[in-house]
Amino acid sequence: GELPIPTRANYSFDAWYSSGSGGVRILPSDVVTSDMQIYAHWIPDKYTVTFDANGGVGGTSGLMDYESAIVAPTVTRTGYTFKGWTPTVAATVPVGGATYTALWQVNRYTVTFNANGGVGGKSVRQDYGTVIAVPTVTRTGYTFKGWSPEVAVTVPASDVTYTAQWEINKYSVTLDVNGGTCGTESITVEHGATVGALPAPTRE
Repeated sequence: GELPIPTRANYSFDAWYSSGSGGVRILPSDVVTSDMQIYAHWIPDKYTVTFDANGGVGGTSGLMDYESAIVAPTVTRTGYTFKGWTPTVAATVPVGGATYTALWQVNRYTVTFNANGGVGGKSVRQDYGTVIAVPTVTRTGYTFKGWSPEVAVTVPASDVTYTAQWEINKYSVTLDVNGGTCGTESITVEHGATVGALPAPTRE
């Protein structure tokens, strides 16, 4: 005769089998020759489980069997430290599925401006991605030529040092021969250097 069709929450009935682990599928046409116990085989419903990386990478989303084990993926985000999932990840797939969102904490990095012989350098700890405030540096006898490497607009995902680049000033020393001659009217001398040997002028 016809076998009954059982029901079970969050499962679909597949068929009757000769053992709890499967065995032989029981058909209505099978001949019964002795007492026997048969077992219902169930197919779990599938629900969507989503891991939202929340600005990072490595998130996943897909259908999973009800009550199957959940293994959270590894997620990363530049400049941030992973702090867990919200809500807390269940051990197995719940009814209706679930969405888990990654929690992040922004990293702080040291940004150093090395005045390289000048004054006005600084070193600060800043959150990743925040705007870098560039200091004004000076050095007596030198002209500031920029920073090496070029300063980023925002804090990168690592400690960074910017070094001031300087060009030494050169000064013109004018020779007033006071009515004489000496073949040159001026010489160029770097800041801090000695004038050196001067030409001997002549005068009739």
